[in-house]
Amino acid sequence: MNTPVSVVLLLLLHVPSDGPAAVPDPCNSPMKAELIRCETEARERARERLDLYLGEIRGRWSDSPAGSGDDEVIRLLDAAQRAWEELVAADCQAVYRSWGPGEREIQFLACQADHAESRARSLWWAFLSTSTTELTPPPDPCEPRGASHNGERSPVRSGGVN
Repeated sequence: MNTPVSVVLLLLLHVPSDGPAAVPDPCNSPMKAELIRCETEARERARERLDLYLGEIRGRWSDSPAGSGDDEVIRLLDAAQRAWEELVAADCQAVYRSWGPGEREIQFLACQADHAESRARSLWWAFLSTSTTELTPPPDPCEPRGASHNGERSPVRSGGVN
């Protein structure tokens, strides 16, 4: 009786394997909860990068000698940041209201993430790209945030959510 079991085990050991099963990309899921999680994480990553860049810029300009006029740069940067936050709030609220109930939250989160990524890129090129910093540059804007590995758009961007 041991012979059939050992033959089966021996055959199983020789079956070729494709390696570990691929983990599905939640950003390409047709499930609303997964897309909300994905967009929330994307928004948080973008905000973290934006906050890092703002901190680096403020730190550089606040280290300048008093009376050098550099405090004006920080004042203007802070005013611009407040105006940007108002723009994002209004723009993403309009996006939210333009979508149906099944997609609103996903598109709202995507709007916030897109704005934060764009603002981080703008700050990088305006303040950080020509200086030495330990911070990494922002992601390439030509690579869509919700793209799958084969280049197809995610349901978040194309509107196909179940």
